[in-house]
Amino acid sequence: MNKQYYKELFNRCLYRDKSGRISSNFVELCKQQEILTFDERYLDESFNQVLETPFLQIQRYDNFIDIDTENSCLDYDQILEKILAGFTNVLRKINKHERYFFSCSAGSDSRIIMALLAKLRDEEGYNLDNILFHCWGQYEKTEFLELMKKFKWKNISVLDDSLEDVYTISMTQLCADGWYPYDGLMQFWGGINPSEYTLLSGAEGETLLLPFNKWKHSHGYFSNRGESIHRLANIFNDTFFPYLTKEMLSITMNIPGKFKNIQDDLLDRDKIRTDLCRILHVDDIQMPRSYYNFNFSNSVKTVMKNRYLKSKFYKKYQFDLNWDQLFAEHTCHSAKAWTFAVTVYEKLMST
Repeated sequence: MNKQYYKELFNRCLYRDKSGRISSNFVELCKQQEILTFDERYLDESFNQVLETPFLQIQRYDNFIDIDTENSCLDYDQILEKILAGFTNVLRKINKHERYFFSCSAGSDSRIIMALLAKLRDEEGYNLDNILFHCWGQYEKTEFLELMKKFKWKNISVLDDSLEDVYTISMTQLCADGWYPYDGLMQFWGGINPSEYTLLSGAEGETLLLPFNKWKHSHGYFSNRGESIHRLANIFNDTFFPYLTKEMLSITMNIPGKFKNIQDDLLDRDKIRTDLCRILHVDDIQMPRSYYNFNFSNSVKTVMKNRYLKSKFYKKYQFDLNWDQLFAEHTCHSAKAWTFAVTVYEKLMST
């Protein structure tokens, strides 16, 4: 399966300009415009973007795969069986000739994948030594290692986010592709060369929670609508998001609404994923909430401040940031303004 295959499966969000050109690369499409006009509504924290982008000449373009969203006649237990069967079938497509970097937390989606991979290994003889199980923070390390021991996974790594600036947020090689916070710039892979791996991720479990018409406009992975996945496909050798395959979407988008997003107290998650974890016997290990320790050093904070204050965006719009909030709350409005200014606007206005 080549890179284009996965990009075709995931097409929640593309971009289209007024002349009808369509691209998955926001910056490259912006460069093709004769005029770029910043949409100043984005300076208002209350502005809720849907199909807009920060430039008036470009909008998001929802080019969805064809999904049958008719309600299923299956009962709840049959739906759980169908989800697990679909997930297993999708994971069978892992290419033994490629190396996979599994961005793996101790959360429910990662547990489901690691448990099903173990079943493929133990029951069907799959050799999955080409998968590196990577936990990107100390906050989930204990539970992650317990899960690795439970399923006898040996090829593992844990990023030490107790170190300062471990995600290298101040570097601007990556681009946020719009008005998004700096969590989209996280180089969570540590010292590995991402171009040598296909990224495997359990992100977008929201497909189990939302009906199609709500999910397609929701902000999911990395707080956006799919831009990170296009970008990561170019940083890594490829991306593989099982939840976003046509086979899985055909199942999850047919789950009747009455079964979706029911809260369950056992793991403090939704009932569907809690029950999937129960069936796979991974509900016995505590499930921590995700936490990203950006741990900015004072020197990097200074670099980030100076980069913004010297930016073309700040010089033009004189938009002041709440720096304390920016470093404390990575999804706040100031974090989005900083990221757009130094990784998108600066790049485009310097060419």
